[in-house]
Amino acid sequence: MIKIIVSENDGGKRIDRLVREELNCCSLGEIFRLFRTRRVSINGIKCKESERVKFGDEILIFADKDELKNKSAQKIKIINKNNFQLIYEDKNLIVCNKLSGVASQPGKGIPSGTSLIELARNYADEKFVPYLIHRIDADTSGVILIAKDIDFLRSLQNIWNSEFVKKEYVAVCFGNFDQKNGKIDLKLERTSKEAAGMKMKVTEHGGLRSISQYKIISQNENCAIVSVEINTGRTHQIRTHFAYINHCLLGDKRYGNNQADKAIEEKSGLKINRLMLHSHKISFFLNKKQYSFSAQIPDIFHKFIK
Repeated sequence: MIKIIVSENDGGKRIDRLVREELNCCSLGEIFRLFRTRRVSINGIKCKESERVKFGDEILIFADKDELKNKSAQKIKIINKNNFQLIYEDKNLIVCNKLSGVASQPGKGIPSGTSLIELARNYADEKFVPYLIHRIDADTSGVILIAKDIDFLRSLQNIWNSEFVKKEYVAVCFGNFDQKNGKIDLKLERTSKEAAGMKMKVTEHGGLRSISQYKIISQNENCAIVSVEINTGRTHQIRTHFAYINHCLLGDKRYGNNQADKAIEEKSGLKINRLMLHSHKISFFLNKKQYSFSAQIPDIFHKFIK
């Protein structure tokens, strides 16, 4: 059994927040399971997760913390094994197919050990030190490159934004396109320095030039699968570009259109449960050698066009 006495600073907070802080090793699903099975009480009375506590309240959690920690560790181990999908490996490089929902690197709100670079460190098992060559958003899936030594990392980063590196993404966008291909050339700037609230916006003055060239793979009256080659690598470039031309990406909670998503779900009978953006291909020429990698377009992308 776990006991918490509510401090003066914590008075007025929801009880589920305090339980999550106490059991930070557990997933949200496990925390809410404790409430559903009535294993959490305030001053001896079983409670719901939405109830608020007062200074001096006694919270009891009828569970063993070590047992919960070990259970969570086993689940994370299984999940992480499935989340690390290797495409290619040589003496200098690892190429992975990152799943949607997996963060590229550790950060606030990301469970310890679950980011891609941490999974790569576990895979390396001290045989080498892995370095992220680039990043893609947590909700974006697809090809991501990891260097196995610092010299290769620096060599590739030196050409990353040059014509020697080709980066092709695939997205599912809202609406029907009149043109089969096109070019978006706009200046972008950040609206905030805070990561959680940060968005990019199109600007005429200042900002950084960003270029996306696209072609339609297939489309219907509701949405389109679009191939996008980015000539620049600005933060949220594709998401910002297509939102600006009124073809926002499906499942984009920051730049998208929630009503449009709901309408497409109703028409298609499918659930939009991720950002519909995928790092499809990366190719480059380095040290007199041509490299080319691809990750299969997720099946769910095609289902929205049928």
